[in-house]
Amino acid sequence: MKQGDILLKKWCFGIGRAKPRKMLAQTGEGETQTYVTYPKYRTIAMQVSSVERKENQLVVKGTQYATLTGDPKEVTQTFDEHRIGDYVCYKVGGQARPFHLIPAELAEGIVSDKEVPPVGSLVKVNKKQAIVIASDRNQLTVFVDGKRETVAYKPGSIKWHSDKLLKRMAKGE
Repeated sequence: MKQGDILLKKWCFGIGRAKPRKMLAQTGEGETQTYVTYPKYRTIAMQVSSVERKENQLVVKGTQYATLTGDPKEVTQTFDEHRIGDYVCYKVGGQARPFHLIPAELAEGIVSDKEVPPVGSLVKVNKKQAIVIASDRNQLTVFVDGKRETVAYKPGSIKWHSDKLLKRMAKGE
């Protein structure tokens, strides 16, 4: 990990994680009405400004982006390295969801107008949500089911959900 790298944490939550679903709710007038819920996603991204190793942990200082409207915050967090096979991700304290490292060399892939899903976007692999952690010409490296997988694809044949927060961070707003 070095200056300019991005740590990305993304997850899906709420009712309707798998697909859009019709729900019934009561309005302010007391009548019931149906509406459609969609999967909800949360992203926290951190641009690394300095890294210091203390014992078995990394103390990282950086700019954290958590909302589209709020200002980015200067934060200092302590990470534990967590290995999943040959893949290294980073966890904070007792939190369950890891941060994924996007090297500075791949960070320009965040804003992509090609037929390639950009780094940090969500795709579906075998009906499960996956985070794109690297993209090449004909293959994607994704994090799905707690594992890192490399999958081949045909450009232009994949739908993805790009992340406005990551685009904002890449532009430096």
